Parts: sequence; C-alpha cells; structure tokens
Amino acid sequence: MVLHADETRERPVRFTAELTCLLCGRVHGSLDGGDTWPPRGEAMLSLPGSEQPMSVTGWWRLRCATCGGALLATEITSHAVRMEAEVDWRTVGIRRGRPPNWLVAERAAADVARSA
Repeated sequence: MVLHADETRERPVRFTAELTCLLCGRVHGSLDGGDTWPPRGEAMLSLPGSEQPMSVTGWWRLRCATCGGALLATEITSHAVRMEAEVDWRTVGIRRGRPPNWLVAERAAADVARSA
C-alpha cells in the first residue's frame, strides 16, 4: 500500500475550553484557543448571552464578574477540523449512471402532464 503525501498529513485540530471561576464555580463562557493549547496570542472568548465572541490576549488574567475570583480553563476539548477539497463546478461534468427514484418519478409526472 502506497501512502501519498496528502494522506500522511495530520488533520488540523481546534481547542476549546470552558472558563469556570475557582471561588464560586460559575461558568463564564468558552474560550476558542485555535490550533494550540494553551493559546498563543489571541483567543476568542464566547460569553453566555452574547452573540459575537470577543478577542482576548491574556485569558489567564480574566476574573469572575460576580466574586472576582480567577477563571480556570476546564473541560478542554479538541475538535478535528475537516478539510474539504475545493470543487470547480464549472468543470464537473454530467453525472453518469442511474438517476434516483425520486427524479424518475418527477420526470414521469412531468411527461404525463405534458401529454394530457
């Protein structure tokens, strides 16, 4: 079996973590660390109830809004990112083979309507 260079590459990974207060235990949002953990540079912080995530550079310095305690990254998860190949639909030709049953029935109904 021969492996091509494309098949031996590892899939990119994204890391996310829940931020929880050490003192009161409240969850303050999720942090998207990008492709490394701990995040280097900027990370995206999604707060509960907000629509857009905000950019954070020093996430380890964040404090609890209620009690002022330090926030701890809990439930750190990694998600594999699916890489999809670009498709140029102008060059994709007509599909060959048997059409699906729903299309056959739709075409038959259109032929009956035209002949009536």
